[in-house]
Amino acid sequence: MSLPIPSRSYSANQRYRRWTRISYWCCPLLAVLGWGWNVYANEAPSSWKTADYTSSRPEVCTRHFILTRETKVEILYGMISSLSSVSPKLTTDLSAEDYGQYRDDLAKDFPYADPRILGGCTIDNHSPRFARVRVCDECLEAKDVWVNRLIRSKITAVQFP
Repeated sequence: MSLPIPSRSYSANQRYRRWTRISYWCCPLLAVLGWGWNVYANEAPSSWKTADYTSSRPEVCTRHFILTRETKVEILYGMISSLSSVSPKLTTDLSAEDYGQYRDDLAKDFPYADPRILGGCTIDNHSPRFARVRVCDECLEAKDVWVNRLIRSKITAVQFP
């Protein structure tokens, strides 16, 4: 013998309240699942991409013989001036001879202190925004000393009347 199943009849108001209760958690859940599938199925936007430049630099600094560390830097696109390429501490652009001296010293005294990656003149939808590079902490300190020495040499004494 089976038990009778009670029949439920909901009023229009009860059906509406039940639907809104379900939709409060169901609709956002479906939206998040749809967005996640879109990200999974399609290629990630270029702003999420990170280029890997760690293989082009050794794990040990050739100047200081210490381990280099990985860091994430922003890739620079467009025409880069010598001011922005040396240090944000500089407030005036470098002369051609100072910039040449910087490039020579960079290669000789602090070869792993330049974490910048130049992306070129044009950027498109497939251009990565960030890059992983290797830098040496000793080289970064030597570069800061070089920049501070340059700043001190450019300061002239002001004579007051």
